[in-house]
Formats: sequence, structure tokens, C-alpha cells
Amino acid sequence: MKKVLFCFLTGTIIYLMLFSNESRGIVIRQGFKEEYNQAIENSLPGKQYLFIIAIENYQYWPSIRGPVKEALGLKKVIVSKYHFDEVKELYNENATKEAIRNYLISFQAGRENQLKENDSLLIYFSGHGQSYTEESWNGYWIPYNADIDINSRAYWFSNSELTGLINKIKSNHILIVSDSCYASTLISNGYDSDNSENIQNTFPEIYNRCSKKVLTSGGFEKVPGKSEFARLFTLELEKNKKPWIEIKEIYMAIRFNLIETTGYFPEYGYLNNSNCNSPASFILFTHEGWNILFNTKSTYNITFQ
Repeated sequence: MKKVLFCFLTGTIIYLMLFSNESRGIVIRQGFKEEYNQAIENSLPGKQYLFIIAIENYQYWPSIRGPVKEALGLKKVIVSKYHFDEVKELYNENATKEAIRNYLISFQAGRENQLKENDSLLIYFSGHGQSYTEESWNGYWIPYNADIDINSRAYWFSNSELTGLINKIKSNHILIVSDSCYASTLISNGYDSDNSENIQNTFPEIYNRCSKKVLTSGGFEKVPGKSEFARLFTLELEKNKKPWIEIKEIYMAIRFNLIETTGYFPEYGYLNNSNCNSPASFILFTHEGWNILFNTKSTYNITFQ
């Protein structure tokens, strides 16, 4: 995985030079020429995938005001500003348990659309969430066609089933953003030890490891239908001026605001029962950042001196 490290070391250098120079030319010190060339020659980060699930009108559960509109607003920002190769979407009646499950299975090893190790997958879910009981740590996403009967739990999407499907996806870079009640049941008790305060220095190392993380709108609690979390999350993505952004930076930026304004506690950590919980980083690249770092047809002039 040294090849990925070379790419991001190069990116750090370019970032420092780019934002101190208004021209479209980048000057890199001669001593870094070998590292830059090696980064370009090696395989670069793989495809970037976005999978959005949002449900506000349910077959059996009460309607929620906001999830689809908020998800579409997020999609508008994230697709217009950040690099994604493929976007898959399921809204309202199309977001059945079978449809969600089939999309996740399509990403698994051995499937036609299987993800590779260097590919990245961002999954965004907005809708009802439920726990089996208030005392239980068994959490569920509620798809469009889920039965409302807590005893049968027909077509409920359990954390354990979701994690099992995720663990069969080969990608080393997966993030689940869950804007739903009881969403923190997706997160393990393991401590997330990456250091976002020094992200420019540390992310080449932590991105180089397997990252399967979860960001939630609240803890083990109910959250409001109209989501302040979605608004703040989208706003931070829109405000970003850097060529890339690490998700924990967004979490750090919104958590105190969300706690103060709503009383809900967003959480960020390892996917519960994941086959991958190293202190790693999930990163989004802007279109400009991706072109600077990885596009050999970039219009930026790179010179060494």
C-alpha cells in the first residue's frame, strides 16, 4: 500500500503550494520529483461510489417530513463538488429491503459490480430507525416496506445483517452515514484513535489502512424528522475549500453545534462487528483536488525547482 501513501504525500505537498498561489501552475521543490513521479506511475485510489437511501413516505410506518428533500440537497452538493464515479439512489417506495440488500450484494466480491480494495463507498441512509426494545442494543433501519409489528419485524434491516453484507465487500474504504433513530447501535465500543487536529500530517498513514466507519445523527435515542444533522453535514461539505476533506473533520465541526441546538449527540466510530477497525480515515476528494492529484490530463502545470 506504499503506492497510496506516495499519492497522498504528493497531495499534501501540492495542497500547500496550491493555496499559496493564485495561478494554475504548481511549483514543487526538486527533491520531491521522484516521489511525485512514482505516485503517478503507481496505481491510484480506485473508483468512488455513493449510495443514497432516503424514505419519508412509508407503506406502514408514519411519514417523516424531510429525508428525501434533505438527501437530494446533499446529493446536489456532494455530486457537484466532489468526485464520484457512480451514484446509486433509492427513494421512498423504491427503498424496499430487497432493493437495499441487492445493491449491497452487487458490490460484493465475485459480483459483476464488485468493489476493489482501493475503491471507496459512501452509504447515506435517512429514514426511520428502531431498536428492538429500549433496553436492547439491537438496531434496525426501517425500509419502505417494513412491517410496523415489533414482534414480527418483517423486512426490518438489522445491524447484524447490514454489517454482514458490508464485511463481504472488498473495499477498504467504507463509510455509513445514518440519519435515523437509534443509529449509534451501528457503532462498536472500540475507540477511534485517529487525530483530526493534525490531519494534514497524519492522513497519509491512516488512509493507508482499512476504514469501515459510521457517522450518526444521534446516539441510542430518537431523533427529529426534520434533520439539523443533515443541514449541518451538507453545509460543511459545501464550505470546504480544500482539495479533500476527511469525514472526522466534519464530525468535529458539527457535533458541538448539533448538541447545543438540538440536544442530540452525533457519534462517529468503527462499524460494529466489522472485519476492519484500524484507526483509518475516509476521505472525499473535490473535483479539482482529484484532477490535481490523479488526472494525468490535468490543466495544472507542475514544475520542479
